[in-house]
Amino acid sequence: MSALIWGYVHILLLVFWVGTDVGVFLCANVARTTKYKLETRNALFSVLGDIDLLPRFCFALIFPSGLTLIDAVGLYAVPLWALMAAWIAGGVWVIAIWKAHFNPKAAFVGPFRFIQFWGQGIFGSCLVAGGIASLISGQPVAEKWLAAKILLLGLIAFIAMLMTVVSKPFDAAYTEINVSGSTPELETAASKSMGQTLAVVLCLYGVLLITAFIGKVKPF
Repeated sequence: MSALIWGYVHILLLVFWVGTDVGVFLCANVARTTKYKLETRNALFSVLGDIDLLPRFCFALIFPSGLTLIDAVGLYAVPLWALMAAWIAGGVWVIAIWKAHFNPKAAFVGPFRFIQFWGQGIFGSCLVAGGIASLISGQPVAEKWLAAKILLLGLIAFIAMLMTVVSKPFDAAYTEINVSGSTPELETAASKSMGQTLAVVLCLYGVLLITAFIGKVKPF
C-alpha cells in the first residue's frame, strides 16, 4: 500500500483510540455514581467494556502501522522481518484481547494479563530508552520529532500500566457490591478508584494529542 494509505490507517487508529475512549470515559463516570440502580450501572459497565475493545485494539496496532508508515514514506528502510514481527505481535495481541473479553474465565486469561502488563513495561522501556538516546545523540533515529514520538509512545505504555494498577481497587469493590450489596464503604472505595482511573485516562488523552501533533506538524 502507498504511504498515503498507511498514513490514513495510522490516523484512523488514533481517531478510534481517542474517540471511543471518550465514550468509555463518559460511561464510567456515570456508572460509578450511586444515583442509578445496580442493574443500570452493570449495563453501563457492560457497554463500557465492549466499547473499550476498540482503543485497546488501536494501542496494539499503532506501533506496527507507524513502523510500516516509516518504511512506506522512505524515511527509513525497515527490514521485512521487523514489519512482519510487529504485525504478527499486534495481531496476536488483538486476538488475545478479543478472546479474553468474551471468555474471561478461560485458562489463558490470567497468564495473558500478566504477559500483557509486564510486556507493556518492557515495550515502553525500549521505546523510552530509544527515544531519549535518539534525542541526545541522533541514533538510532536522527529526526528529533520522530524520536520524541517514540519516547511518548513508550510513556503511553507506562500510562496503560498505571491504569491497570489504579483500577484494581475498583474491580474488587464493585465485584463485592454485586455479591454482597452496596455499602457506603464499598461505594467510596469504588468511586475513589474509578476517579483515579479517569484522571489517568485524561493524562493519556493529553499525551496522545501531543504525540499526534508532533507526528503531523513535525515542529522540530
